[in-house]
Amino acid sequence: MATTILYGPYSVVADGGYLAPNASKNWWWGPFDYLGAVTVTAVPFSMFGSERVLTVTNVRLETKPTAKLYLYATVTNTGTDPANFFWMITSVQQ
Repeated sequence: MATTILYGPYSVVADGGYLAPNASKNWWWGPFDYLGAVTVTAVPFSMFGSERVLTVTNVRLETKPTAKLYLYATVTNTGTDPANFFWMITSVQQ
């Protein structure tokens, strides 16, 4: 089985130049045509600090009135240092 990148990676430099500790950023993708299981990942990158921990929550699919699907997620910096990050949406394919 292989991991396939469906969307991304998308680099995110949050407002103020970084995502501060305890701050969150929402993101969406769509229309989203893939109907299998997916993984939403946020990977920190930064030139400062030593504890960059990101948590991805509130991953959901929503159907709009046009019958199109949209994927939403939230990333929160749960570490003690500011961080920038990139998003990826992946799926395992046989």
